[in-house]
Amino acid sequence: WFLKASLGGALLLGVAACTSSGGSGKALESLANDKTLGANNTQVATNATAARTKALKSYCPQLDLLEPYYEDFPRGKKGDPEALRFQATMLDAARNCTYDGDSLILSVGARGRVITGPTGNAGSTKLPIRIAIKSTDGVLFSELYQEVATVAQEGGTTSFQFVQDQIRVPAPTARNYKILVGFDSGPPSRNL
Repeated sequence: WFLKASLGGALLLGVAACTSSGGSGKALESLANDKTLGANNTQVATNATAARTKALKSYCPQLDLLEPYYEDFPRGKKGDPEALRFQATMLDAARNCTYDGDSLILSVGARGRVITGPTGNAGSTKLPIRIAIKSTDGVLFSELYQEVATVAQEGGTTSFQFVQDQIRVPAPTARNYKILVGFDSGPPSRNL
């Protein structure tokens, strides 16, 4: 054991002597530095990727209102203010984001008011609310929901709240997602 330790120590001293002298010692020192830089560069790249991933895991996409107004008319009377049954306004919307592995899970909610128009009676109306998630690469999610709002009295008003949980899309690789929520009386396959 003592002989192995002595030989190992002599070998280290010999390498140290070569690297501290000129000539080939500088080449060895340069090679050692290049390997260290390569390892450091790999570590820096790994740290940068981890920091970017961590920053993205705290990213919750911006939410914009798609269309904040909706009017309900009898068939064939669309746009006639005297025929208006109900008018709805989306006052506010919010979102909550969590990450599960390679997925972003969203809860999207909206609230607003519904009032009766000149031909509106106490009763219920269906509010077509669309939620869409877009990225710079295209539409990731788009769904049209029917929220029922009930006005208790003629000439009255009511509020509504709509929440859709567990919307799952691929986790973003950049800050390039946008959430859209609003009224949409168009067909479900409409491009956004």
